[in-house]
Amino acid sequence: MIVITNGKGGVGKTSVTTNIGTLLAQADYKVLIVDLDSQGNVANNLGFDETDKDDGGAALHSAAIYGKAPEPIRGIRANLDVLPGGTFTDQLMDAVHGDSLRGGKLKGCVARAIAKIAPEYDIILIDTPPSSAGYVYVEEAMLASRWILAPLRPEPKSIKGLESLADRISRVQSVNPYIQLLGVILFGVPTGATRVEKRPRDILGERLAGIAPTFSAKIRNVVAADADASFRGEAAHELAAEVANQGPFWERLRNGKSSGPTLAGSAGSLAEDYMSLATEIVDHMKSQEEALEAGAN
Repeated sequence: MIVITNGKGGVGKTSVTTNIGTLLAQADYKVLIVDLDSQGNVANNLGFDETDKDDGGAALHSAAIYGKAPEPIRGIRANLDVLPGGTFTDQLMDAVHGDSLRGGKLKGCVARAIAKIAPEYDIILIDTPPSSAGYVYVEEAMLASRWILAPLRPEPKSIKGLESLADRISRVQSVNPYIQLLGVILFGVPTGATRVEKRPRDILGERLAGIAPTFSAKIRNVVAADADASFRGEAAHELAAEVANQGPFWERLRNGKSSGPTLAGSAGSLAEDYMSLATEIVDHMKSQEEALEAGAN
């Protein structure tokens, strides 16, 4: 299980979660996405937010509180299931927090619920809200996870959010000693801004110092394509496929098909970024798991 988190908001956690999840599913991995953000943006990014499939987090809430196996929304894409977030997510986290103050046993209930269906999946991705929403969300996600992916923007405030994440990892490791930072993802990198990208990489290289890599793949700040994908409830590579099929404007105009929206031609670049990142994440995860197995033997 992989949790996507950082101490700061606006760093692309949900975009990374949904794009990597859909790409892995297309590559024939069986994938589950768990949305622990009460905003429920996973449903929006995957295009089912205004349908009866979006339960607002009810399935996970019920399973976690009552110790049952959760029932995900099946087949959002081929090989991709989702446990949505929403208003019930807030209720669940309030219950966990209140119970912990009374010395109860709800802590870790999300991990226990997901564990009941984990054998069905190759990869489980957990999206989280920013830390301003409360530590309990991130802690529950970390208790359920083996790896952490930390997206951040190439700016000082975002890098500082990584420091607060490191403190949280240390605290959670007393309960879940297996959790580790898999890597850092530079998100929203200005196109062609080599200096803007290099400085954060240098800083992160010093601070991570062998703990985890900053992935070579980056997600560029391709605003138009990102907006089109979000409005259409599609991943970047799905949007790119539509762009490839829409044909040049002059051809559509000649054929009388120019009235529809013109999709961002930059979708292909954004899709390539996510494809490169997905490949690097899988490769690094495999190498880490192999190293751990070798160490155990």
